[in-house]
Amino acid sequence: YEPEFPPAAMERERAAMLAAARERELQSLPAAGIEARRILFAGTGFQNPAGGSAASLATLDAADLPRQWADLRFGANMVAGVFGDFDPDAVRARLEDCFGRLDARAPAAQRPQDRWTKLPAGQRSDIRRPKEQAVLVVLFPTDGLHDPDATAIDLIDEACDDMGSRIFQRIREEQGLA
Repeated sequence: YEPEFPPAAMERERAAMLAAARERELQSLPAAGIEARRILFAGTGFQNPAGGSAASLATLDAADLPRQWADLRFGANMVAGVFGDFDPDAVRARLEDCFGRLDARAPAAQRPQDRWTKLPAGQRSDIRRPKEQAVLVVLFPTDGLHDPDATAIDLIDEACDDMGSRIFQRIREEQGLA
């Protein structure tokens, strides 16, 4: 299977992604998240926003996508999710037919292993914006997805996630502090 990357379609998608990246970079909370990733994962691919940055998307061209596809199309990089009423043997055979010839090896990927434990205590990064509202993002080390406290940390993250979160609503609406 060799996908096609028509230049006109690629340019439309790049332009839409570029506009979204510029918008993220202008908004306080998304910009703080981008800065947090930069700090936590400096020097690895994880420091970059998943949707790209305005700088990276501005230089993207149609020749980049086939190269990226070739670099990442390894069997070990793929996950298939199949839902509904189906014949497992037929699906397995179809997946094997479509993807079975892919190289099973996994490319060397940059992983953030133990990166967060090397952060200096008290590191601070300020992003100044001409706005009347401030955003505070606090980063703290955890033991990762397999830690017994991962579910509790996910709940805290969800409760504090954005300006529509329960904790923000309480601070602003009930206590009048924001």
